[in-house]
Amino acid sequence: MYRGPAICRTSLAIAAISVALWTPRPARAWNGEAHQLIAWIAEERLSVKAKAGVAELLGDANLSDAEVVSWADEIRRERRETAPWHYVNIPVDAEGYDAKRDG
Repeated sequence: MYRGPAICRTSLAIAAISVALWTPRPARAWNGEAHQLIAWIAEERLSVKAKAGVAELLGDANLSDAEVVSWADEIRRERRETAPWHYVNIPVDAEGYDAKRDG
């Protein structure tokens, strides 16, 4: 039984997938929309007291407003020493934030 073309197509498909997987692609950092999405989720989960604190700091702005969510990125570029303040690495199995361990 002749299977030439099917084997050829399969080999080409495997080759194409291999090239796609092994071709370097630039890393994609989180864009503004992703920051806004995370801020929106965080905003929805804030306690009443925390929402009041945010309102005191931001006035009429929302935590998920574009200029609010990008602020830390802008400051980090201008003042490199603030870069570690931009994020916290909390272990997956941790129960919560621990200032001594995480920050």
